[in-house]
Amino acid sequence: MARGGELLGILEWLVSEFGPQLDLSRSDLGAQFGQRSKLAENTIRGMLAGTGGEPTAPTRRQLTAIFKPAVPHLHEQHFTAETLEEFKDRLQRVAPNYSCMLSVNCDARKLREMEQYLVGTHIAYRYAFEAHGEEDRVAREVVRIDKSGSSFSFNMSFWGDRDNDPEQQSMAFSGIVIPVGLSVIMVGLNEGQARLDRGRCLVIHEDGPAPRARQCRLGMLSSTRLYENWAPCAASTILVRLQWKPKDLDGFVDDVTTMGSFSDIIEKDFGVDKERLLWLRSFLDNQPFGTDKDEDLKRLEGSRQRDWTLRVDPVRFNSHMPTILKAAMNDPEICAPFKSNWPNRTARQSE
Repeated sequence: MARGGELLGILEWLVSEFGPQLDLSRSDLGAQFGQRSKLAENTIRGMLAGTGGEPTAPTRRQLTAIFKPAVPHLHEQHFTAETLEEFKDRLQRVAPNYSCMLSVNCDARKLREMEQYLVGTHIAYRYAFEAHGEEDRVAREVVRIDKSGSSFSFNMSFWGDRDNDPEQQSMAFSGIVIPVGLSVIMVGLNEGQARLDRGRCLVIHEDGPAPRARQCRLGMLSSTRLYENWAPCAASTILVRLQWKPKDLDGFVDDVTTMGSFSDIIEKDFGVDKERLLWLRSFLDNQPFGTDKDEDLKRLEGSRQRDWTLRVDPVRFNSHMPTILKAAMNDPEICAPFKSNWPNRTARQSE
């Protein structure tokens, strides 16, 4: 992994090649890094003096975020290269040889609503693509939506190892947010991190929901599995907007991103009320309406004609999910990532 002078050489090369696009100049690089990242002052001084040690994972993420607008295929793992030549080689191997551009007409009101109600950090819940048979494995991930000028981007974490190893670091899909009609479509890529490069698409219904429904949304996530046959798949996905601001967002993403059973994740984040959990199971259910289900799900679904495709029901979700979220927010015993008491979970778990 790059140390001291090697890392400085990599940074100097990046600035010389891409600095003009990013308004970065070598004359006052320390101050510019400080303004554009959460890197500590002593970390920046060490890097620019060529005396720092190996860059940590949070440092690599911050450096990637600085240069990624000009180098979209840059990933934090590239900064583990031991020399500038190795860094260039890694960058070249994943350099895009195919590119496309998409322009979408969107009225100003829609853009204002997106900036007000979508920009920020959200917790995503869905059934994991790797689950088999009766296994009710849930994936909990973090979605970050940002705005730069008139463009929106997103970053969605995921766990690359299906084994429940708490020491593993999260990876991420990064891409663009596209408002189209009554939908918002997020399309992103993960390249150079996992065993196979993949894409991910998250579609949510967005028609200016009522105020009580603005903190939670229901969408459909599609991608490919990370193991075995890498087959395309889809899952209903709940988004809950963060009600607080973590001090260390990168650390928060690593802490929150995980996989576990329905009881280990959903019950702990939303409480043990049976009716509440049944509705959540219904929202996450990936069986089309009208298909043969257990009696509890049939009761909530009512008498409906069979759907031949998987779809979500935003009206039903918006009628019930805000009440479920409010109950979880008001319950002091629940330490969920979307609540400000999340940092207290360690003390709660040790009691």
